[in-house]
Amino acid sequence: MQRAFYFAKYLPRFGWRPTVLTVKEVAFPVKDPTLLDELPPEATVVRTESFELRRLLWHAGRMSSRFGRQGWRRGESGERASEPEGAKGEAIILGAGLRELGRKLRRWFFVPDDRVLWAPFAVLRALRLAREERLRAIYATVPAYSSGVIGYWISRLTKLPLILDLRDPWTRDPYLPPATRFHAWLDARLEAQVVGHAARVIVISESMRRALVRAYPEIDPATFVVVTNGYDAEAFERIAPRDGGGDFVLTYAGSLYSHHRASLRAVCAAWTELAGRTPELTSGARLELIGRCDPEIEEELADWPKVRSEAHGYLPHDQSLGRLKGASALLLLIKDLDPERQVITIPGKLFEYVGTSRPILMIGPEGDAADIVRETGGRVLREVEGAAIAAALEDLMRAGQASGQATAAGLGVEERRRRYDRLAGTARLAALLDEATLRP
Repeated sequence: MQRAFYFAKYLPRFGWRPTVLTVKEVAFPVKDPTLLDELPPEATVVRTESFELRRLLWHAGRMSSRFGRQGWRRGESGERASEPEGAKGEAIILGAGLRELGRKLRRWFFVPDDRVLWAPFAVLRALRLAREERLRAIYATVPAYSSGVIGYWISRLTKLPLILDLRDPWTRDPYLPPATRFHAWLDARLEAQVVGHAARVIVISESMRRALVRAYPEIDPATFVVVTNGYDAEAFERIAPRDGGGDFVLTYAGSLYSHHRASLRAVCAAWTELAGRTPELTSGARLELIGRCDPEIEEELADWPKVRSEAHGYLPHDQSLGRLKGASALLLLIKDLDPERQVITIPGKLFEYVGTSRPILMIGPEGDAADIVRETGGRVLREVEGAAIAAALEDLMRAGQASGQATAAGLGVEERRRRYDRLAGTARLAALLDEATLRP
């Protein structure tokens, strides 16, 4: 969400007025309405109905609250009047088995994903907007991969150029294997149709660009352009770091899913080993988690009593940035995949990590994310390197004790930070929109 949000925030500075087409309220684990306050008046948000499951679950939640079950208390205007402390939003929380069953069913019955049920509402509203708002271009942010298909049909019907923004790989996503070969074939046909039609295809990393150039040799390589994610420098400047109270604080910000469990276990095991050797070093240290956690993550943390951890759940963006800036060091966990599979995604949180100048400890495989961590003075280790993880934690804790707060080391950190300013990325997108609308 944040990538598209910041594009909408800054595009008016480059002569583009964004009209955001999205769905009405859906059941979702976390929401941050405070970000809407940052949108400029030029940005318009248009919401439509949808048949997708998340929308139907939201309606079910509304119905259950009306019949006296647990739900938000609402004021006369319909807005939230109060929320219980620590609430995570209007969501239906399912167990691991049900969640996995839901994922499998969605992969079986919907191609490219279940958001395709939004398509009729989105396309019809877009056709009306094209007449009323004098639209010049269509920008589709993917995933959800159905957004790419919807953008394709809007572009075909309106004759407006399509800018396809791939935040993750589509058919090459290592975390979303197809249900069957037929599903893989159909998904590949959809991707080829959308990619072949797009005026520009934006990706977030150079490895993603190379993979697409290899996959589509018939398409001009100049069609594929890298616009990385970034951090909002203006927000970083106005937000003060949160005081850690003199403790060493290792902070992880972002969702922790069940597939992160192995890498988290490696950190906890190393932390526990270090606590056995140097208890005086770890006695004032804590692991801070910001964001939603799957139940499997909570179970894992409970197995390591010597790791003093604090799980804050989802926090408003400004509060999250304050904790990142006040942390002693930052933890990045990426699932360690089969060495034969290429990892070509970069977690969006990494760029906000870079914006803090705090040292980063990454546990995960080689790839673009690992390169950025190293270039900004951080360390990259694999899950199996338990002794090295313990040594890295010890170094960070001792550096924090000596200086009050560890700092990122290495050449070029400040230069790289400036490269990842969201404003610079939006300027690049605006230039691509300018080019696309000038083409016949």
